[in-house]
Amino acid sequence: MIYLMPMKLLKLKLFFTIASIIFACFLITSFVYSGRVLVAVPTKQNQGRNLENSPPEVVIVKPSSNDRFFWNTIIQYSIRVSDKEDGKSEYDEINAKEVLLEVCYLPDAASAKIYIDKKKTSKENTGLTMIRRADCFTCHASKSKLIGPSLEMIAKKYQRTESSIERLTKNVINGSTGTWGNIAMPAHKALQADDVRQMVKWILSNAAIPNSTFYPGMESAFKTGTKPVNGSAKMVMVLTASYTDHGEKNSMQHTRYGQYAVSLKPAN
Repeated sequence: MIYLMPMKLLKLKLFFTIASIIFACFLITSFVYSGRVLVAVPTKQNQGRNLENSPPEVVIVKPSSNDRFFWNTIIQYSIRVSDKEDGKSEYDEINAKEVLLEVCYLPDAASAKIYIDKKKTSKENTGLTMIRRADCFTCHASKSKLIGPSLEMIAKKYQRTESSIERLTKNVINGSTGTWGNIAMPAHKALQADDVRQMVKWILSNAAIPNSTFYPGMESAFKTGTKPVNGSAKMVMVLTASYTDHGEKNSMQHTRYGQYAVSLKPAN
């Protein structure tokens, strides 16, 4: 009897130990296959983060803000773009045709500051974004005639009416000839009508604005304007480089806009 009691206790301890191990294994297995612990389920907050898009970083390498410009002369410029999703211009990952430099002349430094501050808080027009991504600047310059008429010439020829917008939209999509001479405008069947309407609206509203010119490309040159008769000493030339990225999976709903401005005063 003395030897039987320890044996029974030993068996009971062994029984409870085995039972505990089996129960623990059952719990672990249940959680693993049910996904309650080890399977990460994305919350709405996390799903929203996946859609976030970092804005592009745009820098005007030259000229710098310390430089001065001469009237009626050539200025070379260089722009650098870096975007988390699209890549870096230094590795040829950014389409140079989608990078724009806007040159604008303001009457004085105070006007230039207001202009730059307003630019910082504004979003790019959808029509201009579509113009960047299409081949518009291959045949059309902002203010001077290229293969086709300048955007300024188009804006001055057509008033911003519904009939003009529809007419030009059809011309862009189907192509046209005879309006601006014998050179035919090729068709752009891949473009959506709604997108083309936005492009036409931007051209008719903005392309004829005086003292404002757009130049595509990250490295190029432009000629400064003719020296005004009055007030030239106080005038400021503002260069604004900009780029609109392609967002998540080229979705227009999640694109981000980046820009960089430099103010130059006249040297003569």
